[in-house]
Amino acid sequence: FDLIRLREFIPLGQRIESFQVDVFENNQWKKIAEATSIGACRILYLAHPISTNRVRVKINTSPVCVTFSEIGFYKKAE
Repeated sequence: FDLIRLREFIPLGQRIESFQVDVFENNQWKKIAEATSIGACRILYLAHPISTNRVRVKINTSPVCVTFSEIGFYKKAE
């Protein structure tokens, strides 16, 4: 994948203030992207494609429980 799409469940409000996306590589977690909010839709474009078996979305700051409506990983069309 080289594109990540995240969406919050907006009927409950925007809740995430900062987050990061990590992949498991060489027996350790490696940060590949970070941003300040998600809201209705956040698309993260990566510089190069990544292949992995483990991905985590780490919420760094949120005043209340988070609610996702979608987390997707895609490969951009060539």
